[in-house]
Amino acid sequence: LSQKKRREKLPLSRALNDPKISSLRRRSRNSSPPPPPPPPSPLCFMMGGSAIVVLLALVLLLYTRTAMAKDYLYHDEKEDTTPVQDFVLDPKQSGEGSFMPPYLNSTDHGPQIVEFYAPWCPHCQHYKPHYIQVARDVQAIPQGKNIMFHAVSCTVHRKVCSAENIKGFPTIKFFKAGSATGFRPRKAGNQFTARDAIKWLEVESSNHTAHINLGLLKSDEEQHPEALPPVQKQPPPKRDYRHRTQSELLSDAAASFEFALHHSIYYTLDKALPHEEQSALQNWLSLLRRTLPATTGSGMKLVHSQITDLLQQFDQIGLGEDKFVKLLDESHPNPTKTAEPTWSEECTQGGDSHKGYTCGLWTLFHVMTLGVVEYNSRQDDYKDMISTGDAANHLRDYILRFFACDECRKNFVTSYDNCDFGRCDRLGHDADSTTLEHWKELPLWLWEVHNAVNVRLQKEKAERDHQPLPTVENQWQARWPSHKACPKCWTSSMDATTVTWDKEA
Repeated sequence: LSQKKRREKLPLSRALNDPKISSLRRRSRNSSPPPPPPPPSPLCFMMGGSAIVVLLALVLLLYTRTAMAKDYLYHDEKEDTTPVQDFVLDPKQSGEGSFMPPYLNSTDHGPQIVEFYAPWCPHCQHYKPHYIQVARDVQAIPQGKNIMFHAVSCTVHRKVCSAENIKGFPTIKFFKAGSATGFRPRKAGNQFTARDAIKWLEVESSNHTAHINLGLLKSDEEQHPEALPPVQKQPPPKRDYRHRTQSELLSDAAASFEFALHHSIYYTLDKALPHEEQSALQNWLSLLRRTLPATTGSGMKLVHSQITDLLQQFDQIGLGEDKFVKLLDESHPNPTKTAEPTWSEECTQGGDSHKGYTCGLWTLFHVMTLGVVEYNSRQDDYKDMISTGDAANHLRDYILRFFACDECRKNFVTSYDNCDFGRCDRLGHDADSTTLEHWKELPLWLWEVHNAVNVRLQKEKAERDHQPLPTVENQWQARWPSHKACPKCWTSSMDATTVTWDKEA
């Protein structure tokens, strides 16, 4: 076996799983053993053993750091996030992250502020610089130097977030000194200033003193010359990413489907799924089963297999997270429990794994809408077809019930319920909407929605970074396909407020 591995120059893990080598191992059990080779020298054995130990240690260290980068926003060796402290799960501990931070459910602490977040959530990523900056501003004030700032990744510590009744991300809770119960000030949202933190946490024992000290606080732009330097977020290096191949595109969609099953269905819920969530999930899975391609080599065959298994045992899904996880493990066995979904470089924009999930999720949505057109084209009876209105409703309900990014969810559902982009007129529910032209309105509608999101996010980023608002040309580049990439796709001059494009292109 040793000679065989050396001859083929296979890594150890591949060699042990190679069918030919496995066959040799089986035959070796049933035949007389070959003459033993000369024993290695003690020095050779020690060197070989040390090399293996060192190699395994390096692999474990690399895997641990990669997992850290995926699971946390404020635990980053490449960025100074002080004074925010992420609650990091010790790699030596087992379990999915149910260990309670010492500063929660305890009265033995001073005033503190805790952010509950998901690293994949776009608005959590956008909120990160603000949270770090306000933490630095607060601790630069004499009254705020003892206020601690914490962060909890709900992707890792799901049971912690469930115990805190977290329903969306990001969520900020304030804990007064000696209080085990956090609170969210009314009408505050997640945006707050140093002045707000001092006031809400009542850090001074005397109301008179607190009033005087608060009066010393200036506006956010003027306050505290002694504060730590503002957070400087370096822009990512500009580079052109190639377009994804069809296989990569479908693999990204499959990866986000898999990630969503594990992190979105019971994201902070231990008890049984409410009836509305069960209905939304069943409709969504049924829709995907009929519309996703079963392309070999893209992960879609596994997706179809999982969907079939889940629908066949759907009565077990709503009984609780433990039952659901068991069903997932049975439909997609993963003995090592270490494999995480991966996305293409184009989806992660060069390796930022936090962006992979939402990119792949949008891809899944788009593939589904195109699948409705393909599915209906194969049906002879209109009664077997999927109405574009029903497909859109199932998408809306899934996002409402299972997409935990608060701002993203709110924006999409509000736009949907307002019939933006002509949804109510373009997408139908009856037998009159049974032509190819009607079906094509579904993917085109979602395409317009997605482009509008891209433009809005571009404007929001400019505002956060205190940069000039995007020009008309910038906004066109944010849309897909861009005017530069496909000038024939657009039928009018570059108007940033009016979407006029050639559907057939």
